[in-house]
Amino acid sequence: MPSTIRIPIIAFGFFLLAASVGAQSLRIHQAVEIEVPTEQGRAYQLQTSTDLSSWASLGESFRGTGRIELKSLRVHSAGRFFRSIEIPVSPSVSEDVIFQHSTLGALLVGLYEGDLRFDRLLEQGDFGLGTFQGVDGELVVLDGTAYRIRVDGTASLVSPETLTPFAVVTHFEPDLVFEVTDVTSFESLGALIRQRLSSPNLLYAIKVTGIYSVLTTRSVPAQERPYPPLVDVVANQTTFDLDGIEGTMVGFLLPGYLSSLNASGFHFHFVDESRSTGGHVLELAASRLRVEVDICQRLEMDLPETSDFLEAELP
Repeated sequence: MPSTIRIPIIAFGFFLLAASVGAQSLRIHQAVEIEVPTEQGRAYQLQTSTDLSSWASLGESFRGTGRIELKSLRVHSAGRFFRSIEIPVSPSVSEDVIFQHSTLGALLVGLYEGDLRFDRLLEQGDFGLGTFQGVDGELVVLDGTAYRIRVDGTASLVSPETLTPFAVVTHFEPDLVFEVTDVTSFESLGALIRQRLSSPNLLYAIKVTGIYSVLTTRSVPAQERPYPPLVDVVANQTTFDLDGIEGTMVGFLLPGYLSSLNASGFHFHFVDESRSTGGHVLELAASRLRVEVDICQRLEMDLPETSDFLEAELP
């Protein structure tokens, strides 16, 4: 058993004995706040005891991020001890996977023929983005439901048999949750998020929720064969000014070394609270936003089997 540090704290008129292992400090406000140093990829469990012999787990286990994690606990009685212990990483932790169908390079050269059904795609994740057969709109996957944002800006549900030529999804389980304020642009949001991340070389799924004072999105029209390259499709995009709207951005932050497979940097699609509009995010501003980050350990590639893909010269 790890050694225990015993720290007396006076709170609410009684003498509280608190202890921690691997915790730098304990302090009382309306709750005990425990600062737990963590290592990336490891799993931890908070526990409590009244006699330093029998320990009971508090809440759910959590994953390390390489930062100090702050955990708040309600205090219902005096004479309690607290500690954090490292536990084996569960399969759900070690298999935190981003699933990607096809490559960005294939999309750039005009490989828009879908070959993966959406019912199969949603088996791989409940959160993500992508596009559709013939790049007919922008895809948002949120809470296990897929939405298509068409070129007129309207959102609709996606049927199971619909095909996608490119999509990225994960089973979203946030490891970090925080708020950012005074967001003046897409670039400033990216800078605020990066400040909270432990490494620029990991894979991140990111959900951003709130009321946007400025939000500019886009969608693109459906294409027919022979398919033009993506740069020509985007030249005919339709943009939407959705200022003052409430909703959720769904996206990823991927490192530069994956740029031939997917867009490096931040990539967000948006759907509003009523699930009626959205699109690919171009610009934004907000006074306050809630950010949730899922740190993913693996990228799983699923390659198309179409003749277009097999015969293409890809970048």
